[in-house]
Amino acid sequence: MRVLDNEKLSLLAAFLLLVIALLVTFRRRKTESSITFLSLYFWCFFYMMFTTYLVSFRYVIELPHLYRTGLGASLLMMPAVYLYIRQSLLPKKFSLMDLLHLLPFLLYQVDYMPFFLKSAEYKIGLIQSYDQQELTVGFNEGWFMPRYGFSILRYMQVFLYIILQWRMIVRVQRSKEHPVSFANPETLSWMKMLVFSEVVLLVPPILGVIFMGVPAYGTFSILGGIVMALMQCYFLLSHPEVLYGISTVLQREVVMEEEPEPDDAPENQASDEMVDEVGAILDSYMTKERPYLKGKFKLQDLSDATGLPIHRISAFVNRRKNMNFFAYLNQYRLEEFLSKLSSGEHESKTLEAMAEECGFQNRTTFIRVFKLHTGKTPSAYIAGLQMT
Repeated sequence: MRVLDNEKLSLLAAFLLLVIALLVTFRRRKTESSITFLSLYFWCFFYMMFTTYLVSFRYVIELPHLYRTGLGASLLMMPAVYLYIRQSLLPKKFSLMDLLHLLPFLLYQVDYMPFFLKSAEYKIGLIQSYDQQELTVGFNEGWFMPRYGFSILRYMQVFLYIILQWRMIVRVQRSKEHPVSFANPETLSWMKMLVFSEVVLLVPPILGVIFMGVPAYGTFSILGGIVMALMQCYFLLSHPEVLYGISTVLQREVVMEEEPEPDDAPENQASDEMVDEVGAILDSYMTKERPYLKGKFKLQDLSDATGLPIHRISAFVNRRKNMNFFAYLNQYRLEEFLSKLSSGEHESKTLEAMAEECGFQNRTTFIRVFKLHTGKTPSAYIAGLQMT
């Protein structure tokens, strides 16, 4: 029995995944860890669908060494997409605990290593002797895992990661201050759809087994993968802006805000009188020279320009302004932007152009800072000005 036997549809899904994998890989920046994980996810997804296509229609007999390698890639998919969502929404430094995400993949490699080392002739003989169910979902060539063991493990993994991903998305959605919730709604919608498509991967095989028996598992498993691939590819191709994700600047700022300075840092040892002296120098320099208009102005640049040690500048910014250096610069940039609004520049310039002139490097940071300080989006704020 074959509820789905559409070779062209399977090949189309694999081709679209290859296109998306290439797009994500070649548009990412080397510093964007979240996009790196998204790229890994799509390459694993493509490989899984491609090998599934080869196995389902028995083309794998021409490439026997690819047999049973697709599940290994699928066991990396969920950790990769989880880390992509985590590093996009709630970025944090990696730790040894993150290596636990690799355990299912490593378990599969250890169990199947003897089989992978077998000759092509041996594998061809097995492929020719298997019926369709054994060929696609049997998984009975390893050292210790029982038949269907890895298929069960895979679906348990998908279920667990769906819960973990959804918890992060709900947490961000409930936070009114998180920049993604109001500055990147398309990204948040994409992540919701991503989790929903994972549910689609999970449900069809389960329903197939319940209503049609174990023989239907393989067919509905392939169906779930095809539908999941088509959903994700359609969303990304129709929303290319999602591929630009959340800026590295945003991730860096979130991490800095979560990591307080150590108690014995030099700036915490500076006297109040010294801090106030530094503040007077900085206020004068920032007002006269307006260095914040340079998009890539750094703490070291301010230290070089004023002759003040970095730790004294940090002491003033942290203790008197109660913020980090990037927030300190953005406060000046926002004041510059509001001054431009008061003079009516928005009537002849776009908001993006004005924000760039004020030193904001990207739209995400600009909107986040603006709403944090005014409580409104730029367009809502301008509408209020027009009514007065």
